Amino acid sequence: MFRRILVAYDGSAGARTALRIGIDLARQLGAELSSVSVEEPLPRYAATIGEVEAAKEEIDEHFHKLTKEARDLAALAGGVELETEVRRGHEVEMILEVARGGKFDLLLIGYQGHSRIFERMMGSTALNVARLTPCSVLIARPREASGEGVGAFKRILVGLDGSPLGRLAFQAALDLARLSGGTVIGATVREVSPLARSEVPDETYVHQLQTAATEHARAAGVVFDGIIRTGHAAQALCDQARDGRADLIVLGATGLEHPWSATLGGTATRVASEAPCSILLVRFPRAVLHVRDVMVRGVSSVTLDTPLAEVVELLLRRNVKALPVVDARQHVVGIITGGDLLDRTDLELRLSIQRELHADTLRERLRGLARSPKAARDVMTRPVHTVEADVDL
Repeated sequence: MFRRILVAYDGSAGARTALRIGIDLARQLGAELSSVSVEEPLPRYAATIGEVEAAKEEIDEHFHKLTKEARDLAALAGGVELETEVRRGHEVEMILEVARGGKFDLLLIGYQGHSRIFERMMGSTALNVARLTPCSVLIARPREASGEGVGAFKRILVGLDGSPLGRLAFQAALDLARLSGGTVIGATVREVSPLARSEVPDETYVHQLQTAATEHARAAGVVFDGIIRTGHAAQALCDQARDGRADLIVLGATGLEHPWSATLGGTATRVASEAPCSILLVRFPRAVLHVRDVMVRGVSSVTLDTPLAEVVELLLRRNVKALPVVDARQHVVGIITGGDLLDRTDLELRLSIQRELHADTLRERLRGLARSPKAARDVMTRPVHTVEADVDL
């Protein structure tokens, strides 16, 4: 999941919430934890050298207390070692510089800092950092009636749109739910206004997303509720978070329209600004990764003797493109893909096309496969190359 975590810490209520979440994640994941605090330049209107020196001493004492408070909190919360750093300069620039230079894969920041100008809306620092940071960012919002740390995330709302980052966001939601013992609510939004883009998922695709998410959550041992809403994506997600009393929203930083953009998509930007709770915006990780950091857990598999019809049914139900075949010792001995089925069976159509068939037609094809004497061993590809979880990508 996350291996290097950075917290932007200024001592505000939101920053303290972010720090507690970071500490809890570091403790449970064995991740490295760092914090950065930013000292803004002294005002230019100081009249004398004495005033400048006095102000500098006061600022130094403030940040000394601030970093000590953060380290003490980490130590008391479970013996987590926190590396603190104080930078001098523009707040957004310094946070981004540390995030980029340290190759962190998660940045945590409070919803609001100590800025007086932005008291009634999301702080400009948090929004600008979220737009420009190269890694995933969690914007923490204090909740009066919730616990502290990851354990507060009992109801996790995740946007399901089928985009590359949407899939990573769903995996992150499952991972967090396992840590918190929470429930994942998967929301897919159908935008049906006259101005809706062609990339908006149609009804069939929406149900496929929900079915696949349900299967993945079941395999991961996470309680899952699927929700389909209609309307503008950002508004629908915020409304669902309020109606469902979500503790955390998890969303890909970009969606289907511009999946590879380096900045936030329009939906993510608006949800980050208006969310009633904390929000995690997921980006592709930049840190040194290992297989365990990106692999899907709770993978379905079949045995050598699994009937062909069951193989096809499982592929369709899980909405996956391949299934490993294991022997009696649970060793992977083969793999079955849609291409294998097309080449070595009477399936006739690729699975991606089969999913579009009417349910009655699909059932009839599965009955035909059930009469086949073939099993997984007859259609799988072998040998299979495997890698250990700690292999560097």
